[in-house]
Amino acid sequence: MSDHYETLGVTRTASEEEIKKAYRKLALKWHPDRNTSQGAKEKFQHINKAYATLINPQSRTAYDRGTSEFSNINAFDIFNQFFQGSNSFRTKSVDSIKYTISVTLEQVCCNKSISVKYKRATRCETCLGCKTRDGSLPVTCFFCRGKGQVRQQINLGGIIALPSLGKCEQCNGKGKTIPPEKKCRTCGGGGSSIKENKVVVKCNTILEKSVLYYDNQGAYNVDTGKYGLLQIILALKPHKEFNVIEKSIIKNVGITVFETILGHAGTVVHPNGEKIDYKTPEGELIIQNDICTIPGKGLNNEGDMIIKFKIIKEDKKLSQEKLKKLRQILI
Repeated sequence: MSDHYETLGVTRTASEEEIKKAYRKLALKWHPDRNTSQGAKEKFQHINKAYATLINPQSRTAYDRGTSEFSNINAFDIFNQFFQGSNSFRTKSVDSIKYTISVTLEQVCCNKSISVKYKRATRCETCLGCKTRDGSLPVTCFFCRGKGQVRQQINLGGIIALPSLGKCEQCNGKGKTIPPEKKCRTCGGGGSSIKENKVVVKCNTILEKSVLYYDNQGAYNVDTGKYGLLQIILALKPHKEFNVIEKSIIKNVGITVFETILGHAGTVVHPNGEKIDYKTPEGELIIQNDICTIPGKGLNNEGDMIIKFKIIKEDKKLSQEKLKKLRQILI
């Protein structure tokens, strides 16, 4: 087991500031996103474990006595917490992104995949979100003295002036600022940059759920060092020929009065391209909104294909052939 003091390159009497300074330099050097050499990830883990143990007075004392130390730590959480300039882990909401995607019935039935491209804030690849060129921490804001708020006067009708607290515009309410000469050249001290991202969505997912969630595919939050959630809402586009109820597909078919008596046969083209033949039972009278059900031909081979009959008007005068067939049935 490596010695934590040796890992950070400090003496056993090192001050808190010396430990922070050593950690800042080593963490940026060995971060896996910046250092791709073999063993960099393990080295980064050791550095963060050493820092987490020695920066806390209680755990440092216990470590010096050989009694205990941190065992399960997340090196990236420690790194993010350190470079946000906080002395405690904070829980802030991260930036979520929401999109609504319309899919066609044909895309669903054919199990098509679509690429969803969008822009999002990503962590700066140069400063790794710490906002500065050399990894130094932001300094306390001179105007609000680190409080993020400044005193203001609110005038009521020009007669009464009430004291109030407002957000410090100099540090945008954060209590910390970065001197211009220290800002990262790539992101300008923002800690993030806008880039295009892509996720692939299977259209038939809408059969099970209409809202999809993707962890860490949202925007990068420089305050927490974490990525937010991507939420994609799937919406089925209205179809000019078919209606959908649950997993069944419904198609309205017009038939004549003559066909209501003699029967009707036809072919419907399924949204997946399959041709499906259907026929009404002989001798069965068809009335308005009667249906013909084709089992297992709904969405994704589930549900049914339902043919709903609508009686349409035709010429009142029937042909001799139609009259002959009607006489055969009725007599």
